[in-house]
Amino acid sequence: MGGEPCIRDTRIPVWLLVSYNSQGLSDSDLLVQYPSLRAADLTAAWEYFAVNFESIHRQNARHRAA
Repeated sequence: MGGEPCIRDTRIPVWLLVSYNSQGLSDSDLLVQYPSLRAADLTAAWEYFAVNFESIHRQNARHRAA
C-alpha cells in the first residue's frame, strides 16, 4: 500500500477506516463491512490515528484528490 499504515495482515489502510468513521460508520458497521477485522484491530487503528492524525489526514486528502 505504498508504505501507508495498514491493519495487521490486511491491505486495509488506517486512513480508509478513519475516513469511513468520519462519514458516520460505527465500529460495528466497519466490522460487518470488513469481516477480516476484529474489534482489537479498530482499537489499534484509532490509537494509531490519535498519535499520527496529521499524517493520516494527509493520506486521506491525497486519496480523495486522486
